[in-house]
Amino acid sequence: MSGDEGVPADGRGLAAAGGSRLRSALSDHGDRGTALRWAVLLCVEAALLLAYFGLTDATVIRLGYVLAPFVWINAGLWALVRVDAPPAPRRRRVAAGVAAVGYFLVLLTVTGLLGGGTGGPLGWIDVGMASPGWGPVVRFAGTLFSFTLVPYRLIGYLALSYLVYARLLSATAAALSGVVGLASCVSCGFSVVLSLVAGVTGGSSAALGAVYAASVEVSTAAFLLAVALLVVDPSRFGRS
Repeated sequence: MSGDEGVPADGRGLAAAGGSRLRSALSDHGDRGTALRWAVLLCVEAALLLAYFGLTDATVIRLGYVLAPFVWINAGLWALVRVDAPPAPRRRRVAAGVAAVGYFLVLLTVTGLLGGGTGGPLGWIDVGMASPGWGPVVRFAGTLFSFTLVPYRLIGYLALSYLVYARLLSATAAALSGVVGLASCVSCGFSVVLSLVAGVTGGSSAALGAVYAASVEVSTAAFLLAVALLVVDPSRFGRS
């Protein structure tokens, strides 16, 4: 190979190396930007907690109870960032959207956030303060339906519904989404667990109290499991 022929080759090699370094730098910059955004979010959440407990007479009785809402919120936001809805025909997108909305309404209903109305001509709305994430709690009772807005639950259920929508756009994910849909709502089975505990213990108030006391931690663990399973792309495990 002559010297003239070797120069372009070396040039291409240098260009490739430069491009690789540029992509690496951009990737590092993106990682730093993401880390910075999460750090800002965590600082804002910490400031909200400090302000609430510093400016009110509320006290921290259970740390897990106070932190659980932010686990839901942050996990839900993380999942929304990680998962993109894949392109799909319009008919499939509409069907997946209808299923996701139905799933969201089921979650609200079985957890008691959505219920029947007053049946009368008048309704009412009430706003109550609570620890950040738990509150502000907005309660609405109308003629046709009633609704209780608990911020972290609403954000968590919206995130799960979006994940189900994204996964249903892939035909191979339908079975997984259905299974996770049942597993993700611990409140669906919580009443059954409570009945079993009551039957075994003869309705012991101590046993029932222990189950209720752990309900926040158990529901948070179930939520994290559901998010983790729905974030994973089922196509990685092959088609069946």
